Amino acid sequence: MSNKVEVWNPGEIARRWRELAERRRAHFVELYSSGRWRRYYTEQEFLTCVRNATADIESWGALAGPELPVLRKAS
Repeated sequence: MSNKVEVWNPGEIARRWRELAERRRAHFVELYSSGRWRRYYTEQEFLTCVRNATADIESWGALAGPELPVLRKAS
């Protein structure tokens, strides 16, 4: 039986949350482009959602820090 402990990198977790926030913002852009946002939101509510998604991207990006380059093994 293996007693391995998984260690999570906080930067990686923050990057994943940032990616989720980016997908949320992309969804709002799609809603705006198609005009479907009017079915679900008032203009003020929609703008608030877009601003919140953008703020989340910035917040998670700051927590994630710079992305480290991928190291490749020499052949």
